[in-house]
Amino acid sequence: MNYQREFARYRSAWQYLESTLSDLQSEVPHAEQAFELWGTLEGYKRLFPELDAEEVLAPLDDVLPQTLEQLIEGTEAELLELDRELEELVSALQDKFDTASSLVESRIEVTRNAMRSDLNQLSREILRAREQARLEAMAFEI
Repeated sequence: MNYQREFARYRSAWQYLESTLSDLQSEVPHAEQAFELWGTLEGYKRLFPELDAEEVLAPLDDVLPQTLEQLIEGTEAELLELDRELEELVSALQDKFDTASSLVESRIEVTRNAMRSDLNQLSREILRAREQARLEAMAFEI
């Protein structure tokens, strides 16, 4: 019976560690979960004193620098890719703004010409009305 209880404790701890490590290996690991994992490992250290911590941690000491180096290289590669994408975005936006400014300038010119045309038409109507009034005044005097 004692053997089954010990086996269940080991199995439960192993399943928790396996599940948590799987979650931490996702694209976006959660910092709180990593913090909880270290706290749980401290508890497991007390719960399973028969495990030699030095023996377990020795491979981790070897792997940690490699993991950090891979993480740094991956981050640098992602940052370079992000820089390239941002440069493309800036270039595309600059092209759009250049095109938009010329379109706005042409719309302003078209509107200005339409206003001049309307002003000329109104001036003609005013001159026609003044001439008509002058002719009527001359006819009235005769």
